[in-house]
Amino acid sequence: MTQPPEEAQYGQPPAEFGAPGTARAHQQPPAKQRRVRGVSGLRFGYIGALVAVVGTVLVVLAFTTLSWLRQHDSTFAKIHERLGGDHLFVNGFTQAYFSWLGWVLVGVVFVVALAANLPYPRIAMLRPIGFLLALVAIGLTFWAIKFTTSTYPTYFDYLRLQRAGFYFAVGGFLITGVGALFGAKRRG
Repeated sequence: MTQPPEEAQYGQPPAEFGAPGTARAHQQPPAKQRRVRGVSGLRFGYIGALVAVVGTVLVVLAFTTLSWLRQHDSTFAKIHERLGGDHLFVNGFTQAYFSWLGWVLVGVVFVVALAANLPYPRIAMLRPIGFLLALVAIGLTFWAIKFTTSTYPTYFDYLRLQRAGFYFAVGGFLITGVGALFGAKRRG
């Protein structure tokens, strides 16, 4: 009995992938080139992260050591102590800012600015969000320096009393927000 000649049969792999009776019958097909997940042609934004760290250090200095008012010993912590308790005309927002809200703003703006510099395309939206959060923090800092709910002294009276602590906080928030705008950089 003779067998018919071998022809390509339905369901058989092509000869280049090792059709029955060929030398490549037991070899694996070539692997497809796969892109590693998470690699996007971006690299960590070291400059943006460094700028964000410098800005955050300025805010931390403002919150820990620098004087905020033209009075002796008016650091962030001393203002918090003086505003504590039940004062009739003390602005409630100012109390919150100088007790916990200021530190929360520092943390949130810093984390978002650092995350905006990570090399993932999906988080590129954090660049403008980080900058907008920094602008919100600056606005809240300006709002917090009006210590009383009364009309006198005016807001501008309080603004004239500000010293290095206030300006370091505002500048630090702005610099941290700019660090978020730098973002991840393209490889190459």
